[in-house]
Amino acid sequence: MKIIRPEKSFRVKTDGFYGDFYRASHNSYTGKALIAFGGSAGTKQINRLLAGSFCDAGMDVMVIEYHGQEGLPKDLQNQPVETVELAAKWLKGAGYRKIG
Repeated sequence: MKIIRPEKSFRVKTDGFYGDFYRASHNSYTGKALIAFGGSAGTKQINRLLAGSFCDAGMDVMVIEYHGQEGLPKDLQNQPVETVELAAKWLKGAGYRKIG
């Protein structure tokens, strides 16, 4: 597994959510993208490995973070669903028809 760099990064202050978008070099799923996020111990490096696995399989992926970053809750309670919603809206605006 390799660590890859995002094509585009998002920050709460400017975009409303914290995340990174990764585009597969060979897209096997045209018009489809995945939203992924790690668990409570997730780190940026783990998220890049996760994104690398999906991109290796030909899937574009948006990896979001929902706690522990600037502008996000520090705790794992009462997480706002808007984080996923905003990421999905960006993907829709980028032309993705199916988002999972």
